[in-house]
Amino acid sequence: MDNFVRDKLTEWNFSEYIDRFKDEEIDKESFLLLDEKAFANLIPKLGPRYKFQEKHKAIQKELENDGTATGSQVQTSSTMAWASLDQAAAPSISPQGKIKHPPTFPSTSTPPKQLCFSKPTQPTSKFERQAMEAAETCVTQVLDKLKTLPKKEFIDYLKGKMTKLRTGVKNKVLVGIFGKTGAGKSSLINAILGEQNFLPNGANISACTSVMIQVEANMTNYSYEAEIEFISKEEWENDLKSHLDIMSDENDNKNEELVKVATAKIQAFYGKDGVGKSLNDLMKGEHFREIPEFLSPTNIVKKISCGTASELSGKIACYTRSDNKMAAKHYWPLVKCVTIKVPNTKELLEHIVLLDLPGTGDCNKTRDDMWKSHLSQCSSVWIVNDIQRAASEREPWMILESSFSYLIQGGECENITFICTKTDAINPKNYLGSPGLKNSELHLDLEKKGAAERKRGCIQHRNEQAKIMLGERFNDEVVKKVEMKSNMYQLLKDSLKKQISTITSLMTKHYNDLQKLLSEGVAKSEKSCLQIANDKVITPKARKDGRGYHRTLSSLCRNNGFCRSTNGDITDLNKTLAESMYTAINEKFAVIFPNAGTTGESIYEKICNFSIISDNMAKEWENTPMSLYLMFLTTEENVLKDKLKRDVLLKKKVIYESLTDEVKIIMCPCYEEASNISGKGTLTKTRELLVQHIDSSKNMFANAQKKMLEGFENLMEYIEQTLRTELLESLNRSLKTPNSLSLPDVSEQLKNMETYKMLALRDRTSQI
Repeated sequence: MDNFVRDKLTEWNFSEYIDRFKDEEIDKESFLLLDEKAFANLIPKLGPRYKFQEKHKAIQKELENDGTATGSQVQTSSTMAWASLDQAAAPSISPQGKIKHPPTFPSTSTPPKQLCFSKPTQPTSKFERQAMEAAETCVTQVLDKLKTLPKKEFIDYLKGKMTKLRTGVKNKVLVGIFGKTGAGKSSLINAILGEQNFLPNGANISACTSVMIQVEANMTNYSYEAEIEFISKEEWENDLKSHLDIMSDENDNKNEELVKVATAKIQAFYGKDGVGKSLNDLMKGEHFREIPEFLSPTNIVKKISCGTASELSGKIACYTRSDNKMAAKHYWPLVKCVTIKVPNTKELLEHIVLLDLPGTGDCNKTRDDMWKSHLSQCSSVWIVNDIQRAASEREPWMILESSFSYLIQGGECENITFICTKTDAINPKNYLGSPGLKNSELHLDLEKKGAAERKRGCIQHRNEQAKIMLGERFNDEVVKKVEMKSNMYQLLKDSLKKQISTITSLMTKHYNDLQKLLSEGVAKSEKSCLQIANDKVITPKARKDGRGYHRTLSSLCRNNGFCRSTNGDITDLNKTLAESMYTAINEKFAVIFPNAGTTGESIYEKICNFSIISDNMAKEWENTPMSLYLMFLTTEENVLKDKLKRDVLLKKKVIYESLTDEVKIIMCPCYEEASNISGKGTLTKTRELLVQHIDSSKNMFANAQKKMLEGFENLMEYIEQTLRTELLESLNRSLKTPNSLSLPDVSEQLKNMETYKMLALRDRTSQI
């Protein structure tokens, strides 16, 4: 399964079927070729299946009717020139930690007043565009011909290839832009678009971007357009439930940050009067009259079109940002994503989409899922920060580290660029007076050069120093973490081997003990089975005359050795025959598989105490970047152990019943024959047949022993194999994945989960 399939299932709210699609090895190519028969196998229930089928048809139609072929992608990483407000030192750093060639700076005597892109060195010619359009037409024609052919495996394969060929060139380069409030991120995008106040920036202290914004070229007309996608009404109701629970929490340890976020979202949409209202009041239709698209069953996208950028900016402000000075209602808490289409930017944005990513997380799952999905599609990432704190400030690095798994391991990011803004905000006199800075480094003659050239020289010198410092820090952190990851991997791998060996040793001891006890039980069963069967089932002492007992015995034979009377009495010949074997193992079995309490030797206890992370390891790496890996591995361990404990409980029942089951298999032919006996002397004939079959089938006890030991041995192998395979995969994914920096920082989410856990416990306690 690839990211395309996982993202589509998540986007369409079919996350529960991800494992099913993964098991069937559905990738993007096969996903696009799914038919009705496949839908039925993958999604058994009719309701979800029809919804999925409609969405699948829509994406196929979208692929078939997509626009004309695009030209070659605009290469920007080596042709950008940053200046003025957003002039930046931007070393382009690959995920491998190598610094690429930095962008060149303009050689004008004074910093230019506008950030600009230089044109591609080899722009796509008109002939090339026509050629690509003609080529796409050819591919479409071939695909149409293939669709007329009968469905065959090879034909389907060719269809997939042609579909991929046609759609591959259409994919735009997605550039994700990160940056904390005030870093100049919005100003950077405004400068790229040549629009001064298109997106809110630090000049308006009370405003900040609150939703994900995509900026792309308007290829159809000359208007400034916005498409606003809302979350569903059900998702908003669930969001509100969560917020109200958080706000009503009276626990001393409640998360104040979550309370602040919840309060801000409710106040933004409902105003201050909304705080304190019930869920029913907040969900009344009167609140949503101004946004009918939100109430639409199909969740229609709201479209806004304007003649100028400033006009559009004003109209979408309530959907994109939080601004205390705005008199209008804020709708951003209900917005999932806003796509802005800008005219007259074909040369710049025809093949590029700028993705403005909010720096903070959100409690809404749908918006977070969409955030992750878009992030995984980013081919490039820009980390924007003020040059004065570029190398020293921790937040940009934390943003990068927390998002890295979505960008690299789970994404397609090819390069990461640190963009340092506000490079012209410099005092040459103070800069030149910096300790240790020599005039020769600036190549300036202070007595002969003017103020403008001195400032320009200081700007360029600081830019170069920023590039060096950023590059060194990036490489130092990566190299250090590779070393640390390698050491951790080997230690944890050795620990895994040792811990598995401990469990295996214990289970081997239990196996040997069971084998000995079962052998004793076999010997006793072969010696006394006839007497026990006669006394308890075939000819019970209390029913020697057989009056009425023939009905019980006949019913028992018809039901393969088991009978339950109307008053609840149970007669089970199979279990009776295995009685001596159960007597031999019951005490030991209770030690291995106790229903409650501890025995010191139970498999359940061993699994509970199993961990490849020792206390010493946790303490050693507690305050290092590796602690995030341990957090991930601990979570993987806990999930795996919970699964194993459930599986052991189920397999325990099968193992215990295997003695009776094996006896039943050997006895079934006799039961079938006995159930056909009728007429005079039925009881006597049935008893004689049962006794004769038992006496001639005493090998069933040895077979039962073998069956139970096989079941226990299989359990031992299953536990060992599951622990080894699953945890090695977790180790390899986290510590052996190429190009990874670290796992995401999930400390905030952990705090949230703790809060939710406390709320759940409180609710459960109140119900008791």
